[in-house]
Amino acid sequence: MVARAKESAIPMPPIRSKSPPPAPKTSNLPPMVLKALARKSVLTARQRRSDMRTYTDSLHTSVAKSPGHAKRQQATEENGPCYHYEEFSDRNYMFDSEDQQLALALYPDSVGQLHDVLVPKKTTDTDFWERYFFRCSEKAIFQELQRQQENMDSGHP
Repeated sequence: MVARAKESAIPMPPIRSKSPPPAPKTSNLPPMVLKALARKSVLTARQRRSDMRTYTDSLHTSVAKSPGHAKRQQATEENGPCYHYEEFSDRNYMFDSEDQQLALALYPDSVGQLHDVLVPKKTTDTDFWERYFFRCSEKAIFQELQRQQENMDSGHP
């Protein structure tokens, strides 16, 4: 058995994109709120990295045509950023083996163990990594939390 290093608090590696990143958005939220949202995004990403559903639940949610749709939609919202997968995939993100190896090295107790358990028995390697990078991006989680907070502050749902 290979000894694994203790899981690090180092942030997830940046995702490379073929298209230029969107312009940074300025926020009207107080710095203290932004700091709290940043902490929450780190904790949320940590939880998602350790949750098997992160890697096994499909990214493609169907429209409400089946009886279990509401339950699946709720699980998807709890287990990943609320922006749609199509937005994510349209940006042509590329995940190379270097990004994957870095994630395995940084998070051996969560990502590493779940990768060993799930691939190839429950999911493909490609699906595992696509779901990981979509659902565990601290930056995407932070942006979604910030958007939700701004909407709450402005009175919009």
